Amino acid sequence: MTRLMITIEDLYSIYLAHPVVSTDTRQLPEGCIFFALRGARFDGNQYARAALEAGAAYAIIDDPSAQIDERTILVEDSLKALQLLATTVSSWASLSSRSLGRMVRRRRRS
Repeated sequence: MTRLMITIEDLYSIYLAHPVVSTDTRQLPEGCIFFALRGARFDGNQYARAALEAGAAYAIIDDPSAQIDERTILVEDSLKALQLLATTVSSWASLSSRSLGRMVRRRRRS
């Protein structure tokens, strides 16, 4: 069964377990998350199966006809999902580094 319209928190959790993202099945790292992007001359949804067969852990799709199994995650727009994930990762990284900086400054004062 395909996962439908997951939250950004769920997508971020998947990213934490599989922190490599790819949009190109020709250069697909094992265990990555494949985002099926669309362009004027291509539709990444057509490559979701190939991505999973090549070792992707998940395929993020925005075309219901590209559903394969529980490793395909249907979203409204794959590009927007990728952009939102990137923003979330960046925000958490920034928050973590600020928190770490405060901890280091506190320890130095002690």
